[in-house]
Amino acid sequence: MRASWDKAGEEPEEPGREHLANAAIEAIRQANQTGDWVGLRKQWPPAHQPFIHLLQENHADDELSLDLSMEHGTLSKDGHLIAVGAQNSCHLVFDAQLNLISEIGPHSEYPHYALFSADGRMVAFNACHFYNGTTIGILTDALKGMKTDFYEEDNRIAQLEDGARVYAGVSHQDEFIVGDASGYIRAFSIAGDFRWQLFIGSAISSMDLSSDGKTLVVSTYAGFLSIIQLGAGTPAPN
Repeated sequence: MRASWDKAGEEPEEPGREHLANAAIEAIRQANQTGDWVGLRKQWPPAHQPFIHLLQENHADDELSLDLSMEHGTLSKDGHLIAVGAQNSCHLVFDAQLNLISEIGPHSEYPHYALFSADGRMVAFNACHFYNGTTIGILTDALKGMKTDFYEEDNRIAQLEDGARVYAGVSHQDEFIVGDASGYIRAFSIAGDFRWQLFIGSAISSMDLSSDGKTLVVSTYAGFLSIIQLGAGTPAPN
């Protein structure tokens, strides 16, 4: 998957099927109101069920092109906000009723990752270009109705980190900890202040944090698993 992301190529054309997404959201909204989940599942089956033939029957005039790259999403801890994105989108935020409330232009080329702060007061968005990237942060109270263009400066947007193409991340207290394509783990505050970094040696694939916030577990695409005791200090040289 990473190899296909890193290949340069022509910009894909817009699919021109936005009405399908709107139809799906409206169907879910109606099911929430009526409780008719059986009807919803028949019209819009789960992703694990074959549905190409249903699209062909119900939308015969639409050209089917199910190409989505760098898709990602995260849910706020209270379940009230959903942050998503993909290579050809802005950073998007939906509320619990699946209403689109924010469209944030990335500060690098392609949206790549999203993460809420531990207290839910901020959402961080990463966008990338090749192995580099930029992470911005926005207070969740400012999200409703917010719409900005690519690279647009806005006083509601804070630059948190410049340089990392983020593949994984966690948040603890007032700190974001992210893992990037170059094999670094980087920590910075919700204000964008650098805290620390650690070189693991291969692109980070995932990470998780213990419930007490003291142990960070990190895996890499090279197949290594690292267990890091946070707050233990820098080991003394031998």
